[in-house]
Amino acid sequence: MLHRVRDARRTPRLSIVVALGCASLVGPAVRAAPPDALEILRRADASTKAVKRVSYDARAFGSGEVATRPTFRGSVKLVRANTVFLPRYHIDVTRVEGDGAVSDMRTFVCDGVSAIVFDKRRRVYLVDHTIRRMSQDAAVLYMREYLHAAPFGDEIEGSLARYEGSAVVGGVDCHQVWVVYSGERQAARWYFGKHDYLPRRVDRFSGGPRAAGANVLELSDVDVDPLFDEQTFQVEGPLGYQDVSPGARQDTLLIGGRAPDWELATSGDRRVRLARLKGDVVVLEFRAPWCRFCAQSAPIVQRLADSFSERRVRFFAIDLWSDSDAKPVEALRAQGGGYPLLLGGDGIARDYRINGVPTYYVIDARGVILYAQDRFTADIEQKLRRAIEAALLRAP
Repeated sequence: MLHRVRDARRTPRLSIVVALGCASLVGPAVRAAPPDALEILRRADASTKAVKRVSYDARAFGSGEVATRPTFRGSVKLVRANTVFLPRYHIDVTRVEGDGAVSDMRTFVCDGVSAIVFDKRRRVYLVDHTIRRMSQDAAVLYMREYLHAAPFGDEIEGSLARYEGSAVVGGVDCHQVWVVYSGERQAARWYFGKHDYLPRRVDRFSGGPRAAGANVLELSDVDVDPLFDEQTFQVEGPLGYQDVSPGARQDTLLIGGRAPDWELATSGDRRVRLARLKGDVVVLEFRAPWCRFCAQSAPIVQRLADSFSERRVRFFAIDLWSDSDAKPVEALRAQGGGYPLLLGGDGIARDYRINGVPTYYVIDARGVILYAQDRFTADIEQKLRRAIEAALLRAP
């Protein structure tokens, strides 16, 4: 019995010794190795290269020594180009100074061949039909890797790629990777979504890895399967904006200016004065009875007059340059126009800068010129309809 007791007491000690010995052989718990930075870059390269179109909101700002630079914010829509054309893009950019004041608001649009920029503060636009590269002002919010043939090739081939941990960007949990490029003159800190490996932010250190400040581009609401309509990449001046492109003709009054007043008579000697039409949208078609393009215009203007007959829109044809034996009213009716025709327009032709017919004006309810065009075009009905609808929305 005593022997058994001793044996029973010794058994736990042996177990403890064995257990301790095993523990010493295993050692402390091994920490998981950090993710491979190069593997993250390779996956990001493949994921980004697969993107054909993308939309996102963006903010560009400075950090560190360049924190005082202006902040840019806006939205970006991009479609990858083929080997011939530029990418299609639509980029809205607002510049905000350090004191919070908005100093610039512009939109940049490219259809792959031509580009347009319109200034929302000055209400002017400029068209470039020979564009070769994206404007620097538009590129401030453009993360070029999304449409690049080798998005992260330079990063993969760089001098250093180091994993720095996790960070949340725009509500997305991201891998954070520090990159020093070949030559070590530039460095960047990249943030890639953990679920899709798409870039969400980059801090670019143009002075190399020891630079004390970075230019930051941060994205949110990234969508790699967006739906764009036909208007998204249309290179066309918006309503209410003046064309200031090099060589642009200024054959009409400036959009946004007040329409000169006039008083003219109908064939029945009824007097009509523009100043008395305030509160109504006014559409003017300057025309001549011998003008073949005016003959094409008449049924179009009549269709518009019928469409807006229940709205506060007034349509007038204004006769110009008629011979003494001309019958302008009869000509208009024969061409399909039933809207009023005003006689004696020669006296106001200079005021409205009329150099050819037909010339069109849309004047809003306050007497401000919203749209002007000095020639007939195949899409004039669409343009006038858009201008009239816009003028009605502005009515008091």
